[in-house]
Amino acid sequence: MDAIIMKIGDKFAIEGESTLDGHAKQIDLIAVEHEITLPVTFDKSGNSRTRGRSQHGDIIINKYLDKASAKLLEACSKGVDLGKVQLYYARTLEGKFELFWEVEITDVYVSSVKNVSRRGQDLPQETVTLNYTSIKWTYSLYNNQGTKDGSVSAGWDLAQNKAA
Repeated sequence: MDAIIMKIGDKFAIEGESTLDGHAKQIDLIAVEHEITLPVTFDKSGNSRTRGRSQHGDIIINKYLDKASAKLLEACSKGVDLGKVQLYYARTLEGKFELFWEVEITDVYVSSVKNVSRRGQDLPQETVTLNYTSIKWTYSLYNNQGTKDGSVSAGWDLAQNKAA
């Protein structure tokens, strides 16, 4: 993967330092982690299983300290609703830079910011966690010539516990 970019806020915009075409002033990321689990247990008889409600963990991002850092700390301190946040994953395909995975979350709060600095390290890094109430995933398909050839999307509304 060649780039992960984050666009923050339609309610509380936070700019970054990306210079990528179409994503200028957005936030460059190093890594993104996200986990969804479904509790599954056997009933007392051991003959069938029961399942609970899916558990969506916060989205965890890693990034270098940058222009967005102070505003992310402020958003976490104030408990600001960022509104919509978009994550874009891009790769080089047939010599062109193409988005292949997009994640959009809404009603987003910065639930934590952790700064990590080490002597000898070029730039300090941050781990930022984002809490949300709905999520949408979109995977873009490309043909052998590197042309977009459709997409597949799905989503989940945590508040209503149903597909979005």
